[in-house]
Amino acid sequence: MRPTASMKKFFPLAIVLLALAAVPVALGDNGVPASGTTPAAQSQQQAGGLRSRLELLRLRLHRVEVRFAQRCGTGASTAPAECVQFAQRLEQRLQRLDGRLQQLIQTIQSTCTASSTDPRCRNADRKVAVLQKLDAGVEKLAQKLQDWLKA
Repeated sequence: MRPTASMKKFFPLAIVLLALAAVPVALGDNGVPASGTTPAAQSQQQAGGLRSRLELLRLRLHRVEVRFAQRCGTGASTAPAECVQFAQRLEQRLQRLDGRLQQLIQTIQSTCTASSTDPRCRNADRKVAVLQKLDAGVEKLAQKLQDWLKA
């Protein structure tokens, strides 16, 4: 094939690609989809983000729980030493997380009274309810882990 023949094929393709790349630039688009900039839209996005983060955390914990049960069995007495060490580290982390959640709940309840005008206290009752539900799940998981370590 002659060099001019390949250029004849390459040149139109390059022109088309440049033209397609120039359209978003010419229209002032940076490639990021537009999002609502009103405060209501931002709070809905934040709430949706929090819900999705909590759901991902729940799924991740469930996956770890299933994997742990498959690899380590039903009790610490028959499990490998690595499983027992992992369970002890996880128990310590869950206790620290439980303490932080309790502290956060207490902080919200003490600073966000019914007469509070602070914008952060606007949905304090809902925040406390979510944190209490999360704390109950953490305590339940910690209890399962303690039962496993005793078995």
